[in-house]
Amino acid sequence: MTKPLIYPPSNSDAGADIYAAFAHRESHDAYSGAIVDCRDGWRIIIDKTNTQYTAQKRSSSTNTGVWIGKSHCTTRDELLNVCSRLKLLSDASVEAVLRALPEYARDYSKK
Repeated sequence: MTKPLIYPPSNSDAGADIYAAFAHRESHDAYSGAIVDCRDGWRIIIDKTNTQYTAQKRSSSTNTGVWIGKSHCTTRDELLNVCSRLKLLSDASVEAVLRALPEYARDYSKK
């Protein structure tokens, strides 16, 4: 037996991109603040309030995993130190993206 809907479904988002609904969640693949994907299930994001750079690790290698914040940094230099410790700077393109970030996370603007 199926449970009845409390509210009737709305047609207002018919045809909407399913990922757009989750783009505001830092733990989602489609998060709009993702800056760069690193190696082995790591990525760097800017948080929703533009106050911290965050190194995130994928909780699972399958599609069911979510992104979990492992280190939160307010400055680019702090982020580079964290990424160096985590060995995320082995790819020159990742390092170049990180070095091009504003010195302070609060100065980052999402494009």
